[in-house]
Amino acid sequence: LISLLDIAMHDGVDTKTGYKFAEPPRPFAECKNMDEVFENYITQLRYFMDLQPQCEYINDEIHCEMDINAFRSSLVADCIGRGLDLVEGGSIYSVDGGPTAGSISTGDALAGIEYAVFDEKILTMDELLHACNTNFEDMTTTPNGPQIRAMLQSKAPKYGNDDDTADKWTVAVEEYIGKT
Repeated sequence: LISLLDIAMHDGVDTKTGYKFAEPPRPFAECKNMDEVFENYITQLRYFMDLQPQCEYINDEIHCEMDINAFRSSLVADCIGRGLDLVEGGSIYSVDGGPTAGSISTGDALAGIEYAVFDEKILTMDELLHACNTNFEDMTTTPNGPQIRAMLQSKAPKYGNDDDTADKWTVAVEEYIGKT
């Protein structure tokens, strides 16, 4: 999920591969508030969520052909009784809920954007993007990259610290996934 925020911050482009995914509603640098930031993020999330059933199907087909896992299946209710592997329909409930790891990191990152760009106005969106794109190593900016990283790590709200700012973004991501 956090990788999708990186893709959203780069206007739908995966910086590792150069591949363009969903067209965002607006360039990320032009987002004027957190609703627009979240909308850009959700655009990428929706794109990948739409691909998820196809990926799961391909994954299951490959597992059926190449990775029969009798031991793992024997640990799940009903596989033995049905005589079927997990991916062949042996369990009553699906063993996959889709890859949703990273919602807390995504919530923290969204809270960091909200804090630094919109609430405290410590950074502009362009400055934040530059810091991220240079891995917080650029010493020529004010504040410099390491200072920006330190500020985001120590000052921006984080999930689980009884701060509704960070918690609301993690909840927003999870709620979107849950209702979609």
